[in-house]
Amino acid sequence: MDDPITVAYRRAMERAITAFNAGNQLEALKEFEGAIALADRIPDAERQRSAVRHTALTLVRGQFARMGRSLAKRAVELDERANQKRDHAQDLLTLGWASLQLREFDDADTAFAKALDVALANGDYDTAAGASTNLAIVIGARGFTRPPATTRAIKLLRDSLRYLERRGNGEFEITTRVALIQALEAERADPAEVFEVARALYDRFSKQLRKDQWDNTLGPLRQALSRHVETHPGLDRREWMRAKFPELL
Repeated sequence: MDDPITVAYRRAMERAITAFNAGNQLEALKEFEGAIALADRIPDAERQRSAVRHTALTLVRGQFARMGRSLAKRAVELDERANQKRDHAQDLLTLGWASLQLREFDDADTAFAKALDVALANGDYDTAAGASTNLAIVIGARGFTRPPATTRAIKLLRDSLRYLERRGNGEFEITTRVALIQALEAERADPAEVFEVARALYDRFSKQLRKDQWDNTLGPLRQALSRHVETHPGLDRREWMRAKFPELL
């Protein structure tokens, strides 16, 4: 049976999420602050760690980056103290996401790089993929869109796909393939490489893609096709799309 403080924490989180989903940011923030205060008072150490982790991730996903980052740092400390290596790597990802939202790229790099090291050491290849992909995303967020930066980003993203072959995670694979399509086209790689990554993405995940993910891949795909047409005189662009990528029609 849960203790009264844990129950009160969960109810505060429910109220916060309800307010957030209703678009009431100020009310959500107030309830999150109350939930954090309650989490600090949970008597059981493991339940407290779980509450801190959950609240940090929820805050960062809700774009409350500064508050989320502070709590993610605490979650990382609690994970280290409890020797919970998978949680440690995952909370480093949360910390990195918060720093990325705040455009504090050096801090994001540090968190994602440490997450990658911890995850690989522990054999958590899905978490390693998330870290490697986000290291590549930081490169793009910094505005580095040409070699050698794009070359490093492409390597990180291909590393992520190799990690995901060992332990799959659909959400991370979608993010990775979207970023890889963008990086390959930014580097003006062989269009065939862009086509290969895009075809695998659409075949496996077309029903899960958000509108922004469609937009972020169809644009580079069209550019790659234009380069392909330039080197293949006489190619019927529309017939090629109908046969290879009807998503472009």
